Amino acid sequence: MPVENVPSGVTATLVNTNPVGGVFTSTLTLRVSADAKVGQYPIAIRAHADGVVDAVLTVTLTVLDAPKLALTLSRPTVTVVRGGVTTALRPKTLAVLRYLDTR
Repeated sequence: MPVENVPSGVTATLVNTNPVGGVFTSTLTLRVSADAKVGQYPIAIRAHADGVVDAVLTVTLTVLDAPKLALTLSRPTVTVVRGGVTTALRPKTLAVLRYLDTR
């Protein structure tokens, strides 16, 4: 199945699975490079088989500017007076944002 109208800076890959009950399933992967232009783009996916009319699905790809991310970590500290005891340590949770840069 071809993918049509893919803008510059974008790579489209379709991976087909084996048919189950006569139905094919495909996965579309879009990889957007850092130099792709921001905007909306209609992308067409065309399915073709001999003897039938082509089926076309149009999806809109929206390319956005990459967010500016920064992570800040701080060490947990515990203060205990001499001769004292503490159980103040608690698990810390760190949220990690994932950003795939294809430059």
